[in-house]
Amino acid sequence: MMRKLLMSAVSALLLASGLEAQAGDSSLGAGARYRAKHSTFADEIPFGNGDISYFAAYQYSEGLAAWELAFDYAPDISGKKPSAAEGGDPLDVDYILTPGISLLFTDKYFRGGGGTFMSYVRDDDGGSWEGPGGQLQVGLHFPFGSKLALDLATYYIFTRFSDFEEFDFGELEYSGSLTYTF
Repeated sequence: MMRKLLMSAVSALLLASGLEAQAGDSSLGAGARYRAKHSTFADEIPFGNGDISYFAAYQYSEGLAAWELAFDYAPDISGKKPSAAEGGDPLDVDYILTPGISLLFTDKYFRGGGGTFMSYVRDDDGGSWEGPGGQLQVGLHFPFGSKLALDLATYYIFTRFSDFEEFDFGELEYSGSLTYTF
């Protein structure tokens, strides 16, 4: 089941890359993301500090703006989800799948923007969709020639705008990815 879902997501990203419009650039990327525990929604999306997820992304750029479609897979989650039963033991989480879309503003070396996501959390009781949530992103883009680049980014994840009142640098997340532009 998991393998089929992951292959479907990768296939969809590759299909999207084939739908490139003539005027803009497209890119495919793959990378890893260092996750953090978020105090305001740890019960819904139970990432722990240091959890690692892996992602694939398709980006379509037009001028200074880029739309990014991403699919994130987190196989080893250290956090636990509360049991639906009153007084039940916390539930182990098998994996988390997170599709998302972002609008980024880019130049040759810098990236920044925001987007939305939903997460499918598979636990001992089955699975459920959590969210939607939002993310703000800033990062650096290091080109290696005209086709390859290394992207480094920092994310702040939130589920409500009131989360900004409780901003904590310990809740920032970081990613690195290799991108291919075509």
